[in-house]
Amino acid sequence: MELVRNRARKFLGLEDEEDQEERRQRWQNRRERVYRGGIAPEKPTTEADGRGARRCRPQPLKRKAAVTTITWNKAKTIVGISRSKKEKKLGVFGRSFAPVCLDRYVDKKPEFSKFINERFYDELPPSTTDDTTHADRPSLPSDMRFDDMPMGDLSPSKKEKPVPPGPGMSRLFRGVVETEKERRQALVLSMEENTCEALSGNCCGGDEKNDETKRPYFTWFITFTQTVIMITALALYGVSNFGADEVTIDDWVRKPNMAIESVRRSEFGNIWLGPSQADLIHLGAKYSPCMRKDPNLAHVMDLDRDEERTSGCCIRDDNTGCVQTVKSRCSRILSTFVKWNRTHPSKDGFTSGPVCGQDPGYCKNPLSKAPFEWNKNDMTQWPVCEETNDPGHLGAVSVSQEDRHMSCDLLGRPCCHGIQGECMITSREHCTFLKGFYHEEAFLCAQVNCMADVCGMIPFVYEDRPDQFGRVFSAFLLHAGLFHLLISILFQMFVMRHAENLVGWKFMAIIYCGSGAVGSLASAVLLPYQVEVGPAGAQFGVLSVFFVDLIGHYLQHRQESGSRDQKRRLCTWLAIFVVIMILLFFFGLFPWLDNWAHMFGFFFGLLMSTILVEDFGVQVNFMKRWVVVLVSSILALLMIAMLVIIFYVVPITEGEIISYFNCIPITKTFCKNMDVSINRGSTYTALL
Repeated sequence: MELVRNRARKFLGLEDEEDQEERRQRWQNRRERVYRGGIAPEKPTTEADGRGARRCRPQPLKRKAAVTTITWNKAKTIVGISRSKKEKKLGVFGRSFAPVCLDRYVDKKPEFSKFINERFYDELPPSTTDDTTHADRPSLPSDMRFDDMPMGDLSPSKKEKPVPPGPGMSRLFRGVVETEKERRQALVLSMEENTCEALSGNCCGGDEKNDETKRPYFTWFITFTQTVIMITALALYGVSNFGADEVTIDDWVRKPNMAIESVRRSEFGNIWLGPSQADLIHLGAKYSPCMRKDPNLAHVMDLDRDEERTSGCCIRDDNTGCVQTVKSRCSRILSTFVKWNRTHPSKDGFTSGPVCGQDPGYCKNPLSKAPFEWNKNDMTQWPVCEETNDPGHLGAVSVSQEDRHMSCDLLGRPCCHGIQGECMITSREHCTFLKGFYHEEAFLCAQVNCMADVCGMIPFVYEDRPDQFGRVFSAFLLHAGLFHLLISILFQMFVMRHAENLVGWKFMAIIYCGSGAVGSLASAVLLPYQVEVGPAGAQFGVLSVFFVDLIGHYLQHRQESGSRDQKRRLCTWLAIFVVIMILLFFFGLFPWLDNWAHMFGFFFGLLMSTILVEDFGVQVNFMKRWVVVLVSSILALLMIAMLVIIFYVVPITEGEIISYFNCIPITKTFCKNMDVSINRGSTYTALL
C-alpha cells in the first residue's frame, strides 16, 4: 500500500520539498526544448571568450534523426542518389589523440614505435619504457573538468608554451600515458565523470528524467491510427457529393403500386472530401440517438407506428401482387383494400390487421396459442413469422376471399431510410435508391429496428434502447474527410508533439482522450442530432497544456526580475496559441465540426493539465500543489457528472439559440440538422 501511495504522489507531482527543486529543473529543461529557450531564464555567461574558448567547450549533442529521415537517407544511398558527405566530428570528442594542453602535466613523452600497439609481443619495446613512475608525475587538478581543459590557443599572442618541434607521427603521443591499458582507463574515467554532465547536464545511462530526448510516441500513434481509419473509410464507403448545401438527386424507379415514377433523394454534401453523413454514423460518429433513447425521436417513431395501425392489405384485382399500406394509398379502381376492425373482425376474432403475407392462423413459428396468443387489438405487437403454412394446406381448391392477403405476392417490404429512424413499406428498387436497408424477412415497420440499421457498430443490449455510449471515444478517431484529416495532422505534428515533449506520452494520452471524450459528450448533450466527428475537444485540450504551463511559469517567476525580452517572448507564445484557437473555432463553424466540443474540451483540458503538469503550483505563494490537484480533480469529476446526468436524465430538447454558436446559417440549408428538436412528423407514407 505504501508503494502505491508513493507512486501516486510521484505521478501527481506531490513529492517532498527536497524533490521540488529537481522537478523544477526537469520542467525547465523541457521548456527550453519546447519553447527553444524563449521563456527560459538567462544563463550565466562564461568568462572565457574568443575562438579559443569556444574550442574548449564540447559541441552540443545533436538530436537523433527521425526514423523516416534515416530510412530516406539509406534509400538514397542504395539507389546512388545521395551526394551528401559524412559529417566530420569536431571538438573534444572528435579527436583521435590527446590535446596539446596535456603537455604541461606529463613529464616525459614516449618516443614513437611501430610496435607499441602490436599485441603479438608480451612486453613493450625498450624505447617505450620510462624510469619515471606514475606517482612522480604531476596529476591533473582535482577540480578540473575534462571539458574545461585548455585545448591550446590558436591566437599567437596568447600562446603559453610553444609547440615542441618534432616531425612525423611522434606528435601523436605527446601527453599520452605510457601504456595502452592506462590510457584506456584514463579515458573511460574522464568520460564517465565529466563528459555526460558537459553534454546534457544530467547523468548518463538512460535516466528517465532526461525528458529532452523522449519522442512523441502517442502523437505518432494517434495520427497513424486516424490516418488508417480515414483510408479504410474511404475505401469502404467512398466519397460523398462535394459541397456545403443539401443535394437532391432524382431518378425513375418502380414503386409498390407497380408504376414507374420519378422520386427524389436529399442528402448533405461534404465539404471535407469524405464519406456521407449516414456513413460517418455507421463508422462511429457522435450521434445522440445512437447513444440513448431520445425522447424527440421516440415521439415521431410513435407517430409512424400509429399510422401503421391504420394500415391494411391492398390487393390488386389482377392478382399481380399486394402491399401493406393505408387506405388513401390504395387505388379504388385497380385494388381492394382489406382491413379488420371491431365491426368486421377476422374469423379468429382479431380486430387489428390484416398484414400482407402474415396471419396468426397460418403461422407455425411462433404459434398464436394461449398463453402466447398474439395481440388481437394491435398488429404492431405481432412477432415476425418465421414459418408459415400454405393457405391451401387443408386441401381447398381455391383460397377464400378472407385469405387473399396470404396468397398474393408481396410488392413491398419494410425499408429503413434516413438517419432518424424513418421507415416505410416499399419496393426493393425504391429502397435501394434511397440508400435504405430493405428487410426481406419482415412484414411491418414495427417488426424492424431502424435505429440499429442507422447506427451500425455493435448491436444494442436491448433492442428498443440505443446504448452506444462508446461513440464519445470513437468520434475523435474519425474525420469528416481528407481536408479535415490534414488539419488534424498539421496540428498534431506541429503543436501536439511539442506538448507531449513537455508532459510525456502518458499524460498526453490522458489529456487527449479525456478532453476528446468530454468534448464529444458535451456536443451530444447540446446538439443531439448533429453528426460530429474529429478530435475537436482533444485539440483544445492539448492547447490548454501550453496555457497552463505558460501561466504557471509566469506566476512562479513574476517576483523575479526577468528581462523585458523574456516577457515579450512569453506574450508571443501566448498570442500564437490564441491564434491557433481562433483558427480552430473558425473551422468549428462548418458542418460536422463542433465548437461546443472545442469549448468543453478546453475547460476539461485546463483541469487535467493543472493536475498532471507537475511544475504548476509548486512555488505559487497562494496555491500549494496538493490544493491544485484536489480542486481540479473535484471540478473535473463534477463536469463529467453534470454532462452525464443532463444527457440521460434531463436531456435538452429545446433551445434554437444553441446552434448559432456552432454554425452560422450562410445558406438556407447550411445549418440544417443542427437544431435541438425534430420537426418531422410521420414518414410511414410520406414518400409513397
